[in-house]
Amino acid sequence: MKLSIRVGISSFLFLLIVSGSFSICFAEGATVKVGDTIQPFMLPIYGQTGKYIALRDYCGEPRPTRPREKRRIVVMSFFAHYCEPCRREIPRLEALSKKWGDSVETFLIAVGDKTDVVKEWLEGTPTSLPVLMDPYASTATDRYGVTAMPTIFVVDPQGVVQYTHTGYKDGDELEVDRVVKKLLGGGSEGE
Repeated sequence: MKLSIRVGISSFLFLLIVSGSFSICFAEGATVKVGDTIQPFMLPIYGQTGKYIALRDYCGEPRPTRPREKRRIVVMSFFAHYCEPCRREIPRLEALSKKWGDSVETFLIAVGDKTDVVKEWLEGTPTSLPVLMDPYASTATDRYGVTAMPTIFVVDPQGVVQYTHTGYKDGDELEVDRVVKKLLGGGSEGE
């Protein structure tokens, strides 16, 4: 009896230590920074059953099974339903997206939320921007190292991260606009 309890406790501790060390190592290695190549993903589109968006269809190396379409600048904002700063950021991103036109693709990515929660949240924060679902937060945390919301990434057509920022306060969108304008060829370093 005592032996089986010791084996059980030892096994539990071993699994706890091993799983914890893998999580820590993986999380540290997954953080995407300026200058890094994007981590490709394919996520379902909110409200469109069976429809997905693959990041590689817009920027970076295209999927081999798809026709090579024009590469674009991509702006991605990871958000969550409990995030009040996200509610303030989204309308400003939507306005900028309209201003930038077709050369820039803007995605909102709902992190860790189920469809019904996102639906309710979007009733209070309506948007015409595509909302992608990351219900298990695996794209946000494992691929991009997102630890807080909102977190925004601006990616050039070659798939290289040009800007990233976590959090939102009024005016933060101006820096996103400056980076995008520079990538579009309409801004300079000193602007």
